[in-house]
Amino acid sequence: MKTAEFIEDYKQTYDKPVVGIITATLEHAADLAPRLRRDDKWEVMVSSGLNSLDALTQSIQFSEMAWTAMLNGKPEICWGVCEFPHNPS
Repeated sequence: MKTAEFIEDYKQTYDKPVVGIITATLEHAADLAPRLRRDDKWEVMVSSGLNSLDALTQSIQFSEMAWTAMLNGKPEICWGVCEFPHNPS
């Protein structure tokens, strides 16, 4: 059974959302970027100087590990971890 079929079958059988956490991909960044809230887009631009897609893409690429929370087969949240550079000051 394919993932999309499983999700539909599960939703119909149990009438509950399907949530999962998987390894983040650049496709997830491309899906999420245009759906960020206006304030989140502004925060990203002000803090990094990057647009939403570039910020999410770089975040996934620079992370040692990155994940995406999926809701009914659609990416909703991405996050990751990386080593913070040492700041001698």
